Amino acid sequence: MHVLTATILRPPSQPHTDAHRYTLTSMTKSLYAEFTALPGKEQRVSEILQILAARVREEEGNVAFQPFTHATEPRRFFVFEEYVDDRAFETHISAEHGTQFNAELATLIEGDGSDLTWLASIEG
Repeated sequence: MHVLTATILRPPSQPHTDAHRYTLTSMTKSLYAEFTALPGKEQRVSEILQILAARVREEEGNVAFQPFTHATEPRRFFVFEEYVDDRAFETHISAEHGTQFNAELATLIEGDGSDLTWLASIEG
């Protein structure tokens, strides 16, 4: 099993503490979520995504939560997420702030929800 120690990525406004240090293994849950905003809804999607990002980064077991838009297609959003293990991910998906986000997001995007792609590290 590949093991490494990592410091959680946090914006400068959130100082590093020992509570934000985890030992990562090949058992981490890594994924990206992808969705496309309805025309004219890009700004609201961006706003609620930034609010969610701040909350998720405070969750115990969150390693990374980084939202992006496509460089030439601003309606397309991508979110890279990583959690220390299955339990941290399960806690994340059951959090009230995530439920509220997903309920509003469903009214702002094409399709039924985010497309999730699970990732596996090629290192180790």
